[in-house]
Amino acid sequence: MVTKTTSRGGYDLQFVDAPADMFVCKICQLPSREAHLSVCCGHTFCKSCLEDAKTANASVIEVCPMCRSEEFATFPNKQNERAVKSLRVFCTNKDEGCEWQGEVNDIISHLENSSGCQFEVVECFNNCGETLQRQHTAGHANTACPRREVLCQYCNLAGEHQFIEGQHMEQCLKFPVSCSNTCGVETMPREDMEMHKMTCPLEEVSCSNNCGKVLQRQHLDSHVETECPCREVKCQYCSLVGQHQFIMGEHQEDCPKHPIPCPNKCEVGTVPREDMETHLTECPLEVIHCDYSCEGCEAKMARKDLTDHNREKMEEHLLLTKSQLVQLKADIKEMINKDLADMRNEFQTKVCNIETAAQDKIKELETEVQLKTDLLQDMIFYDNIRWTKKISILAAKSSSDSQVLPVIVQIPLQTVVGIFGSATLHKKNEAYSNCFYTHDGGYKMQLRVRATGDYSNFLSVFLCFVKEPNDNFKAAQLRGLFEVKLLNQLGDSEHHSETSKVITSVRIYLERKDVWFGYKFISCEKLFESTTTCKYLKDGMVFFQIQKNDI
Repeated sequence: MVTKTTSRGGYDLQFVDAPADMFVCKICQLPSREAHLSVCCGHTFCKSCLEDAKTANASVIEVCPMCRSEEFATFPNKQNERAVKSLRVFCTNKDEGCEWQGEVNDIISHLENSSGCQFEVVECFNNCGETLQRQHTAGHANTACPRREVLCQYCNLAGEHQFIEGQHMEQCLKFPVSCSNTCGVETMPREDMEMHKMTCPLEEVSCSNNCGKVLQRQHLDSHVETECPCREVKCQYCSLVGQHQFIMGEHQEDCPKHPIPCPNKCEVGTVPREDMETHLTECPLEVIHCDYSCEGCEAKMARKDLTDHNREKMEEHLLLTKSQLVQLKADIKEMINKDLADMRNEFQTKVCNIETAAQDKIKELETEVQLKTDLLQDMIFYDNIRWTKKISILAAKSSSDSQVLPVIVQIPLQTVVGIFGSATLHKKNEAYSNCFYTHDGGYKMQLRVRATGDYSNFLSVFLCFVKEPNDNFKAAQLRGLFEVKLLNQLGDSEHHSETSKVITSVRIYLERKDVWFGYKFISCEKLFESTTTCKYLKDGMVFFQIQKNDI
């Protein structure tokens, strides 16, 4: 069913006059919405109906729904759309009593405007969730809506009806409540209840002395004054102030002023507890030992009979004293001898322990010194090996790549000397010089000479750029004139020289392999020629001078 808010399918409305067949969509059989006219058969379709049909049959070749033509195409029919929107229809709430008639184009505004159809079912504008006809919304919002705004009759707080009559009434400070103790006081505002309970005579409170007793406020004073075990009282003997249960219990057993009877039941009767010890040292009925009990007299008697006992037993007491003195002298002598023996043994033991500890420490130090000596010797041995290897490597490098030669020719600018005679033969009629560099941090080079021609009648010279791992960090472009000069060993003239020009990106070539370039340098006849002023080959040696000049 297509409703007024539905944007797909045709207009599902009740028309005053039946719409012509040319306005009806052949798919949904309703007056078309956004009408499209088919080219193949001229039928009318809704735009949304065509889209739904195409979506439902996506896997099928698109054909006309009516004539099944595979050359199916449509175009918007604006005239048809305007005609459909101008047709007159009844309100969708006609059965509810609405008598409105109008064009299709106006029914949406009729149904949705607040001044429109009064029979349209809408939601309460207070968003309470209730749905009802528009003509009843005002009465609902004023009298029945749970979210209508009302005032609390006690505190005048404004809020929604369901809040004010529900949650607010349980918290309203002005709401009248009765005392929960039924003390006879009439209702009072809720905000005054806490203050009332602070004075209510029937309110249950705890004893102010923290004895744990809970009772009504009207009985509290009597309890605190006469019954509470934690009430404050004063001891009648020592005037100590404390809780009643302590003063009348534990304190009475320890009170120093509390009167207690003499255990000997003498004529004194009772004395304060703090004076009892002094009294017993004087009580005539206290049973005591004889004054000579330490000497061996075992007699016991009341204090009042001690004088008579000493008078009667004087001779026995003297004999006991003499015997005690003799025994004491013997004990003292034995004790002195025993202490001297113990001291002598202890001293000897300590001396032995010190000697043993010293010997152990000496052995420990000797072992430690030996270990450190061995370790130092090992370190010196391995350091010598390591430095010997380093010196060997540096010496080998110096002999192969450095500029130290049997003859060093000082060349202006960036120049090195290669010695053909000291080179190593790699193959027949071919030799290589020691390596040299174009300049500090420059490219590594080497000179090669060999005999060329049908009968090896020429000596050719080749300059080589030798590939190294760090070439990527050097300048890519190399420009200059490389002059190779065969030196006259008899004087500083008549040298034979050739010059070659280099302007190239050496790095690109060195990425693959070493780079060589050369040319025929001198004929063998001239090389072996010897005069009084010129000689190139002497003692099997030739000397070349390689020099690079800027261009």
